[in-house]
Amino acid sequence: MLWLGISAMLVGIVLAFVPISWQLQWVSFGVFSLALTWLWWRKQHKVDKHSDQQRDLNQKDKQLLGQTTILEEDINRGKCRIKLGDTSWSAYSDKALPSGTLVKVIDVDGITLLIERAD
Repeated sequence: MLWLGISAMLVGIVLAFVPISWQLQWVSFGVFSLALTWLWWRKQHKVDKHSDQQRDLNQKDKQLLGQTTILEEDINRGKCRIKLGDTSWSAYSDKALPSGTLVKVIDVDGITLLIERAD
C-alpha cells in the first residue's frame, strides 16, 4: 500500500506541472505503482537472500553438520544407514567402523550424510 500511495503522490506532482487527462493519470498511476513495487521487491529479495544464507532454521543440512552419534551396528566402507536423533539417515563412510564408535557428520551431499570417526 505504501507504493500505491507514493505513486498517487507522484501523479499529483506530475499533474501540478503538466496538465494531463484523467485517463493518462490512471495510466501513469499504474506505471508508477508497478515500477515502484517491482523495484522494492528486487531490493527486498536481495536482502532476504543474503540474510537467509546465515540462518539455520529449517535447513536440515546446516543443522546436521557437526552432530555426533554412536553407531548401533558395524558399518562397512561406503554407503550405510545411521540413526541420528529420531531418524535413520543414509550415510557414507570412507572407513569400516565397528559398532559403539562415536561418529561425526562432516558434510551433507543431498540426503546422504558424510561421516567420520569423532576424535
